[in-house]
Amino acid sequence: MARSPLSEQSAEDIAAQKAARSAAYRSSQTVRNLLIALGVTLLIVVVVVWGVPRGTPAEQPDIDVAQIAADTADAYDVEPLVPDLSDDWRVNFAEVTPEQVVTWRVTYLTPDESDYVTMLEGFGGDEAWASQKLDGAAPEGTTTIDGVEWTEYEIGSGQRDAGYEYAIGAATADGFVLLYGSASAETTADVAAAMSDQITQGSDGAHDAEENAE
Repeated sequence: MARSPLSEQSAEDIAAQKAARSAAYRSSQTVRNLLIALGVTLLIVVVVVWGVPRGTPAEQPDIDVAQIAADTADAYDVEPLVPDLSDDWRVNFAEVTPEQVVTWRVTYLTPDESDYVTMLEGFGGDEAWASQKLDGAAPEGTTTIDGVEWTEYEIGSGQRDAGYEYAIGAATADGFVLLYGSASAETTADVAAAMSDQITQGSDGAHDAEENAE
């Protein structure tokens, strides 16, 4: 019995449909396998990340400012200033730099660690040296803190780019000292007051030495 063209066409359609379904199935299996592989990879990454021991970061050793100051005094025959601050203030940095004008630098973090004040003492420094260290800042007035007269410096874009908002300086027996940083004038004044006795005593001692020399 001969088959009609309609029956042959229907058989071809059925075969095509089966082939299409088979191809679709294989494609879906490929995508499924890729997703499974991706999921396994991500799981491995998570396990590795969480499995690596992190531990507690090592604490930074305390900086012994008094010892560094004593060594500086012996090396250069000077009396480095060391602000008498409370333990709430943390020393972030301290060093002596043997430049043409030997400098003694200590950076303090405020008690809440939101700002800093840097003390920079130049042995043999003067106002010109101070202006140079402050990126060209010019004096704009004076303020007296605990009996010591300090020069206030104008803060412009150059100083703000360097990271500080306030700066003062004063003459010392051994040269000149600057206080500058991101802290407010009131907070900086606290540091200045914590070293006023040393500045006064040093200046008095230098004055007496000059009189005895005469």
